Amino acid sequence: KVCELTGRTTYRGIWQETIGHQGAVAVSLANALKAAMADLAYATILADTLDKLFMSIGLQVPRVFCLLLITVVAILPLCLLKSLHVLAPFSVLGTAGISLTMIAMAVRYWDGSYLPGGQYYHDIEKVYRPEFGTNNQAWTWAIFPFACMAYESYVMHYNAARFYTELKDRSLPRFR
Repeated sequence: KVCELTGRTTYRGIWQETIGHQGAVAVSLANALKAAMADLAYATILADTLDKLFMSIGLQVPRVFCLLLITVVAILPLCLLKSLHVLAPFSVLGTAGISLTMIAMAVRYWDGSYLPGGQYYHDIEKVYRPEFGTNNQAWTWAIFPFACMAYESYVMHYNAARFYTELKDRSLPRFR
């Protein structure tokens, strides 16, 4: 709607039209830093996952090695792609995987498998069992993976102007 009202076609242009030059510069810097932070967040989460996968087959691999491996083998090639359309099939697979995971988690939640006395409760190492109300610690470093995921959950808002501009026969009802 703001694209339509301002006649601008970029996120920076919208900010410049509505807030002014300083606002446009600030949002441009934030978006530039966002790419670096997103890479760091993805690399961190994937490195932790790779570390756990190595542990599952009995290998103790340093976390730094996992981080470098993920960065060089997975993230760097993705950053060098000129077009991400080649990833479309993997996006479908990822969405299917997340959907199946949600279904499995819902089934386990409703059947109580991981509750005390449940079928899988004793399979959870004691250190990984959640304890609610017993730890009143206000801050922990363990919040960072969650913070990275929460940060990434709103990643697309700055692309809205581009999506609207590239829409064939664009109009606000069609964009919605």
